[in-house]
Amino acid sequence: MKKEVSCINTRAILEFVKENNHGDCSALLRDLDPEIDRLPDPEGFLKDPNNWISSAVAAKLYNRARSILKNERTAYEIARYAVEKTSLGYAQRIIVKAFWSYKRALKHAQKINDKWNRTKKVELVKIKGNEAVVRLHWDPQMEVSKDICLMNQGTYTFMPLIWGGRPLSLEEACCYFDGAPYCEYRLKWPAKNRLHEIVSRFFTPRSVLTETIGEMEEGKKIIEQKYEEVNELNIELNRKINQLMAIQETGKAILSVLNLDQLLAVIMNILSRICRINRAIIMLVNEQKGYLEYIHGVGFDEETLEAIRDYRVPLHRVSNMLVRVTNTGQSEYIAEVESSSLKKENILLAQGRPISAFVAPLITRSKVIGVIATDAVEGKGVPEETRETLELFAPQIAIAIENARLYSSLQESLSDL
Repeated sequence: MKKEVSCINTRAILEFVKENNHGDCSALLRDLDPEIDRLPDPEGFLKDPNNWISSAVAAKLYNRARSILKNERTAYEIARYAVEKTSLGYAQRIIVKAFWSYKRALKHAQKINDKWNRTKKVELVKIKGNEAVVRLHWDPQMEVSKDICLMNQGTYTFMPLIWGGRPLSLEEACCYFDGAPYCEYRLKWPAKNRLHEIVSRFFTPRSVLTETIGEMEEGKKIIEQKYEEVNELNIELNRKINQLMAIQETGKAILSVLNLDQLLAVIMNILSRICRINRAIIMLVNEQKGYLEYIHGVGFDEETLEAIRDYRVPLHRVSNMLVRVTNTGQSEYIAEVESSSLKKENILLAQGRPISAFVAPLITRSKVIGVIATDAVEGKGVPEETRETLELFAPQIAIAIENARLYSSLQESLSDL
């Protein structure tokens, strides 16, 4: 999504609609843009003045606001609302107010415009006394609409309120959205507004300072929030990097290690390091004998390993979690083993005493060849990160095991010749 319009503008749209639609602005937010639709809090994003959106999204929002409120001049009213409501944009008012007067603000209209949108160029054609002519040259590459023109009309009309003056009169001589090359506004403001600007000048330094402090406090909160978000993203990024590294290492193992026992040891070492798995076992399907059989384990003491080395589960015993995952091809997670329906006398549960258990299928060529299982004996159970990583690597493990099996079969066939 292109960054063409500041969300200081969309914040005004959302707040205006909520105030005039019984606190509901949900109809504004549906199917705006894939990038926004994926966000956990689209409304929060659109109300954060530090964010930017495309002009197409802004045009959609103005159009929807007009439809919801059934008023063709909704965008104009939103502009008035934004000027009057200081809480919608301290920074907006501070910057404009610091120019001391409406006339001076007009002379810097392009500079002010660029702080909140990039959809147009502002040309000050004439300014004399209490009159001015302004032209808006819209970027033809951007999606803009008549609503955005109305919003600009409202902004110019009510901007004198910032200095305590009265709204000016605005006549639109021609409009880009009616076929003209630009929008031309002829502005005229009351002579008395000059008095308000002079009075405002005496109080502006103090008020600007107060508002600046308020804006800085708000900015501090936003920075702290963004810092937390960046930290969370960095954690997630590091997790993904570790996963990719593990995929690479598993891929190397698939290509270089063809002895099944060695391969399983390498894979378990990778998973122990990347997923922080303390204990895990791999059970494979024995099709000839119709059961799951223990193949490899890690993290168990010698006594437990000896006890589970000959562990087998018939494939018809669907009450067993390992068999269910084998039959369905779907991972299963038991967060609390103690309160679950699992048979506590099962050798894995009796010997291991886990508080939670997770089992993922090993699938290759659309066929389940076995399962990989891990558990947790303390804390809050098997972490979600570990579960996600195991599910991600299970297909790689299955391919590696299948390749090793094929190699073993080939070696046996060659030795028989």
